[in-house]
Amino acid sequence: MLNFFYWYGAIWSVVGGMYLLGWSDYNVAFSWDIALYFGFTIPASFILGYLTRKNFVYTRVNKDIKRRPTITLAIVAGFIAEFIICHDIPLISIGVTATSIYKDFQGIPLLHVLLISVSLYYIGYLFYLFLSTKRKTIWLEIFLIGLMYVLLFSRNCIVFASFEFIILFLADRRHYDKKRISIRSVFLLLILVAVGLYFFGILGNIRTGLSWNDTWYMNAVGLYNDSYPSFLSDQYKWAYTYITSPLANLNLNAMMDNEQLSAFNYFLTFVPDTIAKRAPGAISIDNSVQLWYLPLNACTGFINARYFGGPLGLFLSYFIESGFLYLLCKIKKSGPRKNMLYVACCVMTFGNFFFNSFQFTGLFYLLLIAFFVPSAFRMRNTHGKKDITLTGFDNGEGEGLKNA
Repeated sequence: MLNFFYWYGAIWSVVGGMYLLGWSDYNVAFSWDIALYFGFTIPASFILGYLTRKNFVYTRVNKDIKRRPTITLAIVAGFIAEFIICHDIPLISIGVTATSIYKDFQGIPLLHVLLISVSLYYIGYLFYLFLSTKRKTIWLEIFLIGLMYVLLFSRNCIVFASFEFIILFLADRRHYDKKRISIRSVFLLLILVAVGLYFFGILGNIRTGLSWNDTWYMNAVGLYNDSYPSFLSDQYKWAYTYITSPLANLNLNAMMDNEQLSAFNYFLTFVPDTIAKRAPGAISIDNSVQLWYLPLNACTGFINARYFGGPLGLFLSYFIESGFLYLLCKIKKSGPRKNMLYVACCVMTFGNFFFNSFQFTGLFYLLLIAFFVPSAFRMRNTHGKKDITLTGFDNGEGEGLKNA
């Protein structure tokens, strides 16, 4: 469950399947290159996932781990400092008083994106510690960081953190529960997903200045047709549009053969936006990309590769991104930190259905944090058992990882 190849295949199977349901008139037939691309990369990812399965091993930390909530408190303090300095709490200014709109809140320059990246890493790490130690007090720290996401009114952070929880929960159950993943667990997970997507719709309504149950805006822009199931609440239209419209926009550009071939700008496709946009000769596609509807401006993480590299560049991007992520996983030393690197690679893969994860600075920094978190390994014997003590990220506090 930590294998990003499997997640690529699963995610795009779901996204493509939902797209083919055709509930929105944006979802027209695939162009030849988009159909060929996913027709190749989806089964290829499942095959690569199977071939590399032994490289993605989940392990727990020792239950005797000692730690303090220093990093959690620092993260919360950072977000509170942003609210104070910016004189704004997005949840209130957008969802209650309606005095601002989404994206008005920029936070403290440089600090904001770092807070997002570190918090996404650490909230996942906290959940991983809970699965290993079963200490309920860890949930208080998870709650505090999650509360910051709610105050930020950030659906992206909530979705990514939830995805991290799902990855880790499934991995933990698969490797350590003798009963493996039961039908009951899957059913409960589906219920949580359904509730989460409904809540996603509520936040969407509020963020557009409407009441929580008023889906007028999405009904207007989603271009839904009569095939949308009558038994489904309109709240789910937000999720369906967010999941399928990026693929619809990518397909639109492919159908129109909208491209400007450039090897240099193709290379910048895999560079964080904060660096790429400052490179001499960098071209922004913001005004060149074709959209079905202007507010729905997501085009998946492959639009840059398709625009600057054409159909061949689209295919090449799969091997570049997958190869890079796999290389990081091979280089990183074994230990608790490697589990979080696996998770970061899965999150990068997940984010690509909406935007370019490599150019999205918050996610790319998450990947770098997961890879470069300092780890000092020291082998020791305890009651005849060989353990690994890991220090560094937790302010020098020790962790133990029983060898699997």
